[in-house]
Amino acid sequence: MARVGAIGIMGAVGGGGVPLAITGTPVTTGTDGAAYAGFTATASGGTAPYTYTLVGTWPTGISINSSTGAVSGTPTESGSFTGLSVRVTDGAAATADLDAFSLTVAAATDPNFANVVLLLGLNGANNATSTTDDSTSAKTIVFNGTSKLKTDQLKFGTASLFTDGSASCMITVGDSADFQLATASGDKFTIEFFARFNTVKSSQTFMRKSGATSGTRAFMLTLVSSVLTFNHGTSANVAYTWSGVTTGTWYHIAIDRDASNVERLYIDGVMVASATITATMNDSADAFSIGNKTNTSDGFDGWFDEFRITKGVARYASDGGFTVPTKAFPRS
Repeated sequence: MARVGAIGIMGAVGGGGVPLAITGTPVTTGTDGAAYAGFTATASGGTAPYTYTLVGTWPTGISINSSTGAVSGTPTESGSFTGLSVRVTDGAAATADLDAFSLTVAAATDPNFANVVLLLGLNGANNATSTTDDSTSAKTIVFNGTSKLKTDQLKFGTASLFTDGSASCMITVGDSADFQLATASGDKFTIEFFARFNTVKSSQTFMRKSGATSGTRAFMLTLVSSVLTFNHGTSANVAYTWSGVTTGTWYHIAIDRDASNVERLYIDGVMVASATITATMNDSADAFSIGNKTNTSDGFDGWFDEFRITKGVARYASDGGFTVPTKAFPRS
């Protein structure tokens, strides 16, 4: 084996007696979710043409151009990856490798993590009735009715939350000033989660922070007669007729509000509705609930995963939409 950046010889001699060799200076660090700086391995000698391949277990998302030797991509996992190399094979089936090296991929971080007021991975054992809030405020999560964690369906991690749509089937989080998302014009926020329908009911509630009447409502998200509506206050609505919703699919649903009071509703990264809403949110003393509102049959029948609320930040704020996260949200 050759040293990295030097010539490696493994047999075959090309025209003029020049042995096959490979050179290159690997970049040995990267960050999960960020473009890898990359490098190019270059062959010489031997017998053209050359074909390049990766050797070892590289992080998912990294690949090599088999014709040019250019290594690039975006890693989608973190950790230390050892015993990596690049191999060139020439036209006479001779091979040469760079010396093995390690690549350390740092875990992804969230620049807005300090603004995250609720972060639920909803992971745990099958049928468990407890989970943790991974935000810095670490709120207590209470399982009500028949709500439970299930491992048969999940988007990320080890499990998801299942609510069956029955009365009182939900998880709740006690009242907190963190849920006063818009106390003044221009206050920003983002609410997002993944959901998978078990049945598509005529009326169901994804989440609610609300009093008993619309006049005391903080905010809620419902799907009623195929209309997906984010509502706060008495008549502050962003609504979309979601006619194509189906079972058996994980959807990313998000709502954000920017400094110009534009509230946007997204499904799978596509902005489907928006409205300029200057109204503030009522300061409801009720608990925040996921999967139902208070003791009704209008609960959500299905699974939730990766539920995040960010206060003070409009993460997407784009009519053009955004790329849906492909892994669990960062925990720092």
